Amino acid sequence: MTLQREQLFLNGILDLKLAEFPLKMNLGKDAQNVQKITDLIKENPRTTLLELEQDTGISKTTIGRIVTKDLKLKKTPAKFIPRFLINEQKLCRLATCENMLEMTRTDPEWKDKIITGDETWVYDYDPETKRQYAEWRGQGEPGPKKSRILKSRNKVLLVAFLDNKGIVHHEYLPAGQTVIKEMYLDILRHLREAIRKKIPEKWPNGIVRTEKFEALKRGLKSQQSLFTKVKTEQEAATRASFRVALEIAKRGKPFTDGEMIKECIIAVVEEMCPEKVNLLKTISMSANTVARRVENIAVNISSQLFDKNGHVEWFSLTLDESTDVSDTAQVLIYIRGVDKSYEVHEELLDMYSIHGTTTGTDIFKGVEMAINKKNLRWKNLKCITTDGGKNMSGKDKGVVALVSKAVENDGGSKPLVLHCIIHQQSLCGKCLDMSDVLKPVISTVNFIRSFGLNHRQFRQFIAEIGETDLIILPYAGLVVGKSFSAFLNFEQ
Repeated sequence: MTLQREQLFLNGILDLKLAEFPLKMNLGKDAQNVQKITDLIKENPRTTLLELEQDTGISKTTIGRIVTKDLKLKKTPAKFIPRFLINEQKLCRLATCENMLEMTRTDPEWKDKIITGDETWVYDYDPETKRQYAEWRGQGEPGPKKSRILKSRNKVLLVAFLDNKGIVHHEYLPAGQTVIKEMYLDILRHLREAIRKKIPEKWPNGIVRTEKFEALKRGLKSQQSLFTKVKTEQEAATRASFRVALEIAKRGKPFTDGEMIKECIIAVVEEMCPEKVNLLKTISMSANTVARRVENIAVNISSQLFDKNGHVEWFSLTLDESTDVSDTAQVLIYIRGVDKSYEVHEELLDMYSIHGTTTGTDIFKGVEMAINKKNLRWKNLKCITTDGGKNMSGKDKGVVALVSKAVENDGGSKPLVLHCIIHQQSLCGKCLDMSDVLKPVISTVNFIRSFGLNHRQFRQFIAEIGETDLIILPYAGLVVGKSFSAFLNFEQ
């Protein structure tokens, strides 16, 4: 500030007013300032003195006096609690408190009829505090010294029940035992026997005793059923999410369809059973969730297949290599296995891509990797089926030859080699000359469909003979198989 005044004086300005300088004014505790600070604290109870100083321009010392002396406020830290109660738990506790109040109004001896219990951890020892180790010493004498002792690591859970006169029953739980429903029911049975033996005057007889015990048991089960219901609903939502993801994966649909499916389900439920809408909204079907579900399903299927293959005694393989739309060679390997109990299972063993050449050696490397990954032995291979291509059935470097060598090296016998039945049909169709049979069929069908008159007369003819289901397709040369089948049916 002095430097600013000096600079103005050197520039020829002699009338220096205090209001012209951005001074930080230490305003007093007038009613306006108190109200301003009150409004800011109400708006944000977690605000600090520094933030109030920046918002109001009042010094931090003045704000502190206003907050503590005028407003009588102090900053209280948050209190940590084990957990927040849900509405059902709050209502349950409210009902219990109302029952207790009603008992105090109607029964003057209500204190003698209440037994309460709790659990706590009990340690082998509790180290003395510095206060407990204090000694009387003269002025100027040094205080006593004490080595630091850690808290005991050995602990046991103590469950104790007491009334207005003292402890009624207590027991220590075994190490590792948690407080669950079955364990607590056993403890209540032990408490019942303790009451009957130690304080028989509090032990009601006959129907009254049974009713009170059943009431306690119903109250305990109602509190536990609340958590069981929530857990069951969450598990059902997770299962539903997995089932939707499985259907999406089966049909090859994009994972983003999960959200659309969820919206459709909610729309249907809103019309048919609106009370279930909130439950369905908890089902997660986002694209990321569906992707994770599909991955988990794939991992689970792979693990099941791995376990099954570990118990296979004999198995056979089927290989096929094809090129997809991106010109990448895809090799599929199917396995058919038999275990010790003669149960047969057939699954897709593996699928892998080949980006380079597709020789017999390249395909065999993928087969060998699948065999080792699935924990199979070459010697248990008894049969192999291929499409008969050169890379598959080559004498020296084909997949069949390399597989046979691997089986023999592992101590097994040479596997049986079969040709795929689908490719056998294709080979038969290429090699078999059926022109003597097909030419009359094609010429006859084309003659019928070449002119409308011929077709109408033929339809009238088959109607007269009662063959109303016979259909002659047009252009038999394009659909030889179906036309030939229809022709044979007509002949029969």
